[in-house]
Amino acid sequence: MPGLEAPPGQEGVDEVLERLFRYGTTSLDRLSFRQALDEVGAQEWATTDFAVRVLHDHFASAVALLADHVIHPRLPEQDFRTVRAQLVAELPGRLESPEYLAKRSLEAALLPAVDAALRQPTPSTVESLGLDDVRAYHRRVFRPDLTTIVVIGRIAPEEARAVIERSFGAWTAGGPKPETYLPPVPPSGPARLEVPDATRVQDDVRLAETIGVTRSSPDYYALDLGNHVLAAPSTRLASTATCGSVAASSITSARRSR
Repeated sequence: MPGLEAPPGQEGVDEVLERLFRYGTTSLDRLSFRQALDEVGAQEWATTDFAVRVLHDHFASAVALLADHVIHPRLPEQDFRTVRAQLVAELPGRLESPEYLAKRSLEAALLPAVDAALRQPTPSTVESLGLDDVRAYHRRVFRPDLTTIVVIGRIAPEEARAVIERSFGAWTAGGPKPETYLPPVPPSGPARLEVPDATRVQDDVRLAETIGVTRSSPDYYALDLGNHVLAAPSTRLASTATCGSVAASSITSARRSR
């Protein structure tokens, strides 16, 4: 969750940065960067879960573009002001939407009141952001010592390693490494929440709880598999009732180390 690394009072800085990535790099503006990707037939995403997809013949070129984008985003001042204003305008509707209120109510019931995951961007926190705040957030969060790069495809490990080291090898981290392992969440107690939504023709029922299974627990993967079995849209628990108009899902959650 990138928002957890936002300094207090700067909630929403992660969303502003994510939107600014679309404006290219310090060496290639928005159109030039898009043209460079098109020339090698690459699909690319520069976020905290950055990725690129390309045929083997253009692997090195595509990885170089990805690295340039992740490490050296353009972050232009004028476009920053535009992106900030757009997010400020969008947030009131988001914060008042039934879907968001339901998610927010569920998280508030499951997590301690001081849990960092309960922080949320507001129009005031986003409006107070400056471009220097976005740049500082990028330097703090996009770090090689917090990054794992996985290469999938028909490529020799030696070639993949050489390409990655050539493109990302000069990437350095500054300042202390952020804490990404949050304390375990205590088991949840009984609660019932109702969020009205006059726009829906069906009710949406969500069953959730926290249990004492952390990311490092040997039971974690069994729990994750059980979640998929019980809560996936194609399961019986997620079926739609014809009379009651109720869509039900069962979700068992545990704190995941970030």
